[in-house]
Amino acid sequence: MTAIEYPYAHLDRGTCAPPTLSEGKVYLIPRGLMGQQNDRKAISLDLATGAVREYSIDLVSIDAIGVNSDYAFVTNDLNGVGHVGRIDIETGDTLAVDLGSAAGQLICDDSKVCVFWIEFGRGEPDRTYLSGFNEDLSVASTADLAASGIEVPMLPTALTNGRIYFVSYHQPKSEHDDARFTIAFYSAENNSVGHFAAPGQGAKDYEVSHLLPLDVGLLVFGYMPGIDGKPGTGLVELLDYESGELIDSFAVDYVPSQCVIWGDWLFVLGATPADMLLV
Repeated sequence: MTAIEYPYAHLDRGTCAPPTLSEGKVYLIPRGLMGQQNDRKAISLDLATGAVREYSIDLVSIDAIGVNSDYAFVTNDLNGVGHVGRIDIETGDTLAVDLGSAAGQLICDDSKVCVFWIEFGRGEPDRTYLSGFNEDLSVASTADLAASGIEVPMLPTALTNGRIYFVSYHQPKSEHDDARFTIAFYSAENNSVGHFAAPGQGAKDYEVSHLLPLDVGLLVFGYMPGIDGKPGTGLVELLDYESGELIDSFAVDYVPSQCVIWGDWLFVLGATPADMLLV
């Protein structure tokens, strides 16, 4: 294997997100030097040749990136003020709009761009929203996730069947209250939010690491952290898209982290207590 050096500081795939792949290229964010994050660009890396193309956009501290057939979309956040940016991947032309609040993760396809963003409470509880944007970055719809009982929406996300599936985290309110994860979804058709039962077959310490949409259902990868020096155990579940009911599941002896479908094969990046491995 030949290593290639690239002249970028803190080259990243985006905040906690799986790599963004499109037509044989991976799209990445050069964050810049620590504490500055002022490279103001995204790049595409050709997986066959190693060639790089830069896309300049006048935004600092870029946090997330997503790609469809025509555009790369990014979000940034600087001191609680965020933007959504659009880059034409053919011409390099850019467009950006001010959210006025802290922007988070985005997910997109050829029909929609959806962005999670936070309205800070200034003494009141923060509220998180999910907004759908048109291709020209005008707002098409906004859902108040807090009003639907979603406290902390987290990665990972999956976009399929007209829905965005994502992980919702319940923060403990007292020592007798348990932290827990659930699968939530947003329907763009009627601007509504819903919940599935907790994944991990109800285990309170189950954490979700990846969501992967398949034709037959939503594949959920997660793990239960180890206790008293024992290694954690991974669990993969297939859930029905409409009901969230468990279709199938199997345990693995590693902690699944990221995954991708290639042909008829499912490749999973996982961690053992000692190191990382590809299985």
